[in-house]
Amino acid sequence: MDSADHVIIGAGTAGCVLAARLSQTGDRVVVLEAGGSDRNLLIRAPGGIWPIMRHGLFSWRYETAPQSHLGGRRFKLTRGKVLGGSGSTNGLVYSRGAAIDWDWREFGLPEWTPESILPWFRQVESHPLGSTAYHGADGPMRLTRPGTSHALSLAFLAAAHQSGFPLNEDTDGELREGFGPLDLMVFRGRRWSTADAYLRPALRRPNVDLRLRAQVLRVLFDGGRAVGAEYRRGGQQRQIWAAKGVYLCAGTFHSPQLLQLSGIGPATRLRDMGIAVLRDKPGVGAGLRDHIAVTLKCTVPQPITLLRYRQPWRLALAVAQYLLAHSGPLANPGFEVVGFARSRRSLAWPDLRFQLLQALMRQDRSGMIPAHGFQIRASLARPTSTGSVELASADPFEPPRINQNYLSDPEEIATLREAIHIMRRLCAAPAFAALHAAEIEPGRAIVEKDALDEFIRSRADPDYHSVGTCRMGNDATAVVDGRFRVHDLEGLFVVDASVFPKLVDAGTFMPTIVVAERAAAMLSRT
Repeated sequence: MDSADHVIIGAGTAGCVLAARLSQTGDRVVVLEAGGSDRNLLIRAPGGIWPIMRHGLFSWRYETAPQSHLGGRRFKLTRGKVLGGSGSTNGLVYSRGAAIDWDWREFGLPEWTPESILPWFRQVESHPLGSTAYHGADGPMRLTRPGTSHALSLAFLAAAHQSGFPLNEDTDGELREGFGPLDLMVFRGRRWSTADAYLRPALRRPNVDLRLRAQVLRVLFDGGRAVGAEYRRGGQQRQIWAAKGVYLCAGTFHSPQLLQLSGIGPATRLRDMGIAVLRDKPGVGAGLRDHIAVTLKCTVPQPITLLRYRQPWRLALAVAQYLLAHSGPLANPGFEVVGFARSRRSLAWPDLRFQLLQALMRQDRSGMIPAHGFQIRASLARPTSTGSVELASADPFEPPRINQNYLSDPEEIATLREAIHIMRRLCAAPAFAALHAAEIEPGRAIVEKDALDEFIRSRADPDYHSVGTCRMGNDATAVVDGRFRVHDLEGLFVVDASVFPKLVDAGTFMPTIVVAERAAAMLSRT
């Protein structure tokens, strides 16, 4: 009989953390990962993010339903299908969110407060600023600050200061607001994921078993207790039994899909799919949220952007430099600076995030626009529009139906409209004027409210930071409690970004690590 103490579904950001921590007790841990190895230059090199994004490499290739508030457009929602999960395919940006994002008491979770979560960030990270009140220096997650050296990055910070915005050397420190340098999840010129920081050291233990290319089909139950998982690997259907727990770490889209395939979810929908209902839980798949953004693009006459590396000889030189010394253009994804600002002075916290890219990308992210320039991307920090993930069929190999319901709240369009005004202020400042920056999108002719709103609806796109489909809380629609246990079931846990009851003003990578660390500490005591 194939069995373990703990069966972890997904070797992504959270699953790697959980496997490492639960195996420290000596318990046998088996990790089932649908994807393959992360031993690929495009994954290891930070600059490899662009071909990964362009071609959807190493990813689940999800797609949204037509978005009714965005002209019926569909969006590709690639999520990592590889060891390390989306931590092996994301943009490598470190961010933890504002303090307000970590106050979860309104959901009946008194133990989840900004004060309780800060020590976990300090414990997890090894920050270039060293040990401070807000950062740690000895954690497993290695960070790099590439520095602000590129002419466009320097202009971005100078333009912010000239436009009246504060500069901030650490937007993940005491104050969130302001413009300053970015930190990246990069160590010695290489992407640093939880597969590197947690799972690989844990695999040296004889009690940890990683099984790649093993896609889980459903969770197995004995009455109301989860006792294992059924999965397909190498063309064969197999089962594994779990003595102590089954842990869904499959992500915001796949974790609710697996729950529903296992009979846990909205009863009517499950019956329509021909699935026997184990527990009627309407909250499974509900509460989906994601950041959405609008981009302003400008050309510059100087050949100083990432477009230079499309020239074969420059690209060959960059590859050689990276292979020999893990340095050069491929050691940096093209991000150096970030800014947080309020769309209205009356707000207590910044509600907009600004990030500069040293290139012009096509709308569909299929490659660079063949012109030298830069783009500034403004994301909503805490959008209120809510969508869902539901089964498209009872076939576990068919992607779920994902409806993000972007911009269903009209206030979000008003906020993005203000973001465009702010970005135009930045680009009109002397620092960018000196570079002869010329706006090409939206274009200077688009100034009236209706024209700007139409531009937003036709061009806004997601940040790939989805959360909330297995929400934590103690109300009727919550899926897991404050200790990650699925309500009304035994032996079944969800530990990934799907449990977030709030969308954090950050990418989900570092917040998910911290949540997984806290989960492991709680579960190790049970």
